[in-house]
Amino acid sequence: MIQLNETWARHMVSLPEAGMDYQIVDITLKDGRTFEHIVVISAELVFAGDDFSNDDIADMKMSS
Repeated sequence: MIQLNETWARHMVSLPEAGMDYQIVDITLKDGRTFEHIVVISAELVFAGDDFSNDDIADMKMSS
């Protein structure tokens, strides 16, 4: 689990929720890897294991 920093948490607040207090996003890292359908709770807790950190994130967008 990753705690998003303030910058990414603000970004998540600007995105719509998939359900009550959670979002499902695709996260693209600076090295080009993409993690799809990642659950984010309360716009700040990312359930993605320890595969990356805040500094690695290049973009987060709603999963399609």
